[in-house]
This record gives sequence, C-alpha cells and structure tokens, in this order.
Amino acid sequence: LERQFNDLKNNKFLKIDQQANLVLFEARGINFIKTRHELARLEAMVNETEQTISDVRKGLTELKKINEAHREAINDLKKKYDDLRKRLLAENFKFGPANAGLDKFLSQLEADYDEFTRLTEDGDHATASDI
Repeated sequence: LERQFNDLKNNKFLKIDQQANLVLFEARGINFIKTRHELARLEAMVNETEQTISDVRKGLTELKKINEAHREAINDLKKKYDDLRKRLLAENFKFGPANAGLDKFLSQLEADYDEFTRLTEDGDHATASDI
C-alpha cells in the first residue's frame, strides 16, 4: 500500500503531467494520428492511476478497520488482564503452589499485551495481529 502510494506520488502523476504536455505539443501540429495515439496513451495512464488510487483508498479503509479492531482488542485484553490479576491477588490462597506459575503466566500476558499495544500504536498492524 505504501509502495503504491509512493509510486503515485513520485512517478505516475509526473508521467501523466509529461504525457499531457506531449499531447498539447502534438495538438499544435498537423499529425492528428500521432496526437490521437498520445491522447489514448494519456487516457490509459489516467485510468491506470485512477485504479491505483482506488486500491490505495480501499487499503486505507481496511487499515482503519484493522486499527479499530486492534484498539477494541487492546481494551478487551486490558479488562480481562485486570480481572485476572485482581482474582489472583484476592484468591491466591486457593491456588496453592500453582500461584507462582499463574503469576508467571500473567506476567507473560502483560508483556504480550504491552508489545501488542506498542505495535498497534506504531502502526505495525501485521505484526500486532501475529501476537
């Protein structure tokens, strides 16, 4: 998505501008066939660029949805983690020797949560989805 956007910004718009200038230059002459050919080429470039713009917009919409889903997941995970931590602290006597293992497990969950949150805030949704 980023590559497509950068290609649009750095290459395609410039090439369309150059092609439009060529069409205008050719239109001043009497070679109508060449002018028609260059105009058709310009139209094809514009159509291709419009499709790329559409693809980038769809990708951005999808990224917004993923971002929102990750934010909801962060909130849900935080609530579940807080509930588990409270229960473990309040009822640690019930768990006996397993309490240390449960505490270690919750510490790992907290580390995963922190990493997921950091990746989401940094915009690395693909890696965050893997956690």
